[in-house]
Amino acid sequence: MVQTSRNRTVKLVLDRVAPSVNSAYYFKRIGKRTIKIKTVKAKQFFEYVKDKLKQIDYVTFTGPVEVSIKLIFGNKQRHDIDNYQKLTNDSLCGAVWLDDNQIHKITTEKFYVKGCAKTIIEVKPYKQTEVRECQTF
Repeated sequence: MVQTSRNRTVKLVLDRVAPSVNSAYYFKRIGKRTIKIKTVKAKQFFEYVKDKLKQIDYVTFTGPVEVSIKLIFGNKQRHDIDNYQKLTNDSLCGAVWLDDNQIHKITTEKFYVKGCAKTIIEVKPYKQTEVRECQTF
C-alpha cells in the first residue's frame, strides 16, 4: 500500500533482533564481478519481517522519514548496534519506505532484558528544520 502520510507513525514490534550484518551477507566472485548474497539467516529474517508487516496497517512513505529502533537483547554479550541497524533497515526498504536515502534521521538504542529478544521500530515523516548557512552548525 503506497500512500503519503504527513502525520502517520508506523510501529512494528518484532519478537527477535535482526542477525548482525557480519553474518547476513557473503560475497561471491563471478568472473570480474563480485555479488552480495543473503545468508539463510538473513533470508529468514526478511521473510519474518514481511509476514509481520502483513499483520499491521502500514503506509509506504514516499518522502523523508525519521526512524527509531530499540534493540532489546537477552544477554549482555557485546552487540554493536550499527551491525543490527543495517539489516533492520534493509528489511523495511521497499515496504515502509521506498529507498534507504529517504532516512533523514535515525536513532538506535540497545537495552538488555534477561531472556528477552525484541526489536521495536517506529517510522514517521521527518520534519526538517531549514538550514541556510553552514555557520549554523
